[in-house]
Amino acid sequence: MQVFDSIKELTKNKNTILTLGTFDGIHPGHLKIIDKLVDFSKEKGCRNVVITFHPHPRTVLNSGNDVKMLTTQEERRTLLEKHGVENFLTINFTKEFASLTAEEFIYDYLVNGIGLSDIVLGHDHHFGKGRSGNVELLKKIGEKENFSVSTVDAFLDVKQGKEPFNSANYLSRIFMNQPGLFQFNLIGFQGHYLVPENLNKIKSVSNHVRLGNLRDDITLLEPVLRNTDFLSFDINSIKSSEAPGSMRINPNGLRSEEACQLAKYAGLSDRLKVFGLFDVFTENDNNNLTVKLASQLIWYFLEGYLNRDNENPDTNENNIIYQVEVDSVDQPIIFFRNIITNRWWMQIETTDKIKLHFACSEKEYEQASNNEIPEIWFNYIQKIDSLLK
Repeated sequence: MQVFDSIKELTKNKNTILTLGTFDGIHPGHLKIIDKLVDFSKEKGCRNVVITFHPHPRTVLNSGNDVKMLTTQEERRTLLEKHGVENFLTINFTKEFASLTAEEFIYDYLVNGIGLSDIVLGHDHHFGKGRSGNVELLKKIGEKENFSVSTVDAFLDVKQGKEPFNSANYLSRIFMNQPGLFQFNLIGFQGHYLVPENLNKIKSVSNHVRLGNLRDDITLLEPVLRNTDFLSFDINSIKSSEAPGSMRINPNGLRSEEACQLAKYAGLSDRLKVFGLFDVFTENDNNNLTVKLASQLIWYFLEGYLNRDNENPDTNENNIIYQVEVDSVDQPIIFFRNIITNRWWMQIETTDKIKLHFACSEKEYEQASNNEIPEIWFNYIQKIDSLLK
């Protein structure tokens, strides 16, 4: 087990499941939470982290109240390691730290500091100033998180009038059940297959890229996929001459090498949690060409995945920060460029002073430098404001 005395010592990793508490005496209830943490992290393939505080919060908040610990730090570490805990972080509890609101602690320490996939807590656990942080607050914040869905498809798979739900209209069910979906992107679509009004009805932030624009510059898709949590890749997006084993005959579409490049971008995305490849129809597949291409897509995705670097725009390490003044915007628009990967990010601060980061390209920075408001920045601002109301 690795032991850390400062959050700065712990490398940020969004694939983190954690729990937190004083753990002044590790009783069966604590061990139940620890065992759930360890089992859950193994199931999801994430690292696990236990966070505790020293000195005991009551000692700091109630001057002169010396809290007697039932177990020493060393005893706690030994017991936690025995139960499979991989990382043990002790945060220095001060009056300044105690003044943090629950939201500030969640975002500054957990989401933007350590990285967070899931958190395991007891039902009556409270944290933050005024003990305002609890399971219900975490649920509300989770609902407001900027979950993004992208689909690579020639078609927009929504219902056309009255018809039963099926694989050709599955997006309608997503939009119906998740009206607060933060972002939806349609990649590689062909305009002659779409009813424009259907795209306009989607209330999420969108960064749709039609096939022709993708072909002009496929690098446009790198930041789109870096912002994606869930990617659905439909084999129908590839032209039928290169993927005959699909559900629909499509004379135009992605080329094989373009599809492989998109799969690699998806694998490289630290944020992406789900990659699905759909609608391979082997009965139409001449010489198993589509199956072979599907296996190559998976190979390129895995190659990207193995080269993820957990890039973190929150730190100054390897990042150049640009603050761009735009006439009609009250505060400078902040961009980050990583000097190693040359990837760009933009920062958005909510009305609650929470700083969020979204992948972007140099194009957005150039627009702001030319005194233009980047469209995607404006769309993010509007969506975030609507979610926080």
